[in-house]
Amino acid sequence: MYSLAVAFYSFALWLLARLNNLAEGIFAGILLCSPPVVMAVERGNVDLIVFVLVAAGLLLNRRWPASAVLYPFLLAAAMLKLFPAGAFIAILRERRWRAVVVTLLMAVSFGFYMWSILPDLQAIIRNTEYGRGHSFGAQILVRALLERIAPAWAGQATLLALAAVALLGAASTVAGWRTALNADPAQAWRLDAFRVGAGIFLLVFSLTSNWDYRLMFLLPTVPQTLHWIRGNTQWRRPAFVGLALLVFQMWASGWSSRLAGLDEAAGWALVVYYAASLGATLRPAPDRDTIAEALLSRN
Repeated sequence: MYSLAVAFYSFALWLLARLNNLAEGIFAGILLCSPPVVMAVERGNVDLIVFVLVAAGLLLNRRWPASAVLYPFLLAAAMLKLFPAGAFIAILRERRWRAVVVTLLMAVSFGFYMWSILPDLQAIIRNTEYGRGHSFGAQILVRALLERIAPAWAGQATLLALAAVALLGAASTVAGWRTALNADPAQAWRLDAFRVGAGIFLLVFSLTSNWDYRLMFLLPTVPQTLHWIRGNTQWRRPAFVGLALLVFQMWASGWSSRLAGLDEAAGWALVVYYAASLGATLRPAPDRDTIAEALLSRN
């Protein structure tokens, strides 16, 4: 277990290593010492192995950004615990023809694996118990509201929560898409890591309730969020709000009974931030030369 903890913190520190000043370093320490991270390390949870696999793929991807080295690691992580399939959204980094090929290969491989374990998967779904303490997820707040205002609908909480996340996520993605962001090619690894962490969070938040230690998969989103905050872009304020929500969500673990649902509301706000941020990076913003040429052509 100790070697697993060392491996986890080594890769987590690598993800957060390129911070610019002492304040950002202190902030990284606050996240790494947060209750969800400590809970995962204390329990020696298998999610630590999943995190190491994902982070190792991101490390190699930074070394060889033009290669497909990231995807075998994401596929291995998804086969181990299923929910890392949300990281497949990293395929957005590829050009169209390559994105189609990678998507087909990943979908066939993961789909065959899901089919091969279908009886076990059905048993897991039937027998897994989901709690509200030390947990996050779409259905927690929805079920609590339904139990108060419409008890007859409480049994449909999971379906209604999934529909609400889908609608909110789609609207946020479209809103973000209308605000295109430039990506620095030399720092593309930050955006890849952001997409991986955001994709995993959006998937696990949508499906059920999850133990809070899965919030550690948001750590890869921190470098890109800080990069947006440091930059003079239109995404600076949303990124600052997203970072504040992340800190609150990470440290609210275990205080749900005293927060009157604020921690769950923060989870929904993070859905908006991450979905909108993914939408904003779907297409590159035109550079200044392109804008200048367009203005000259009009004149």
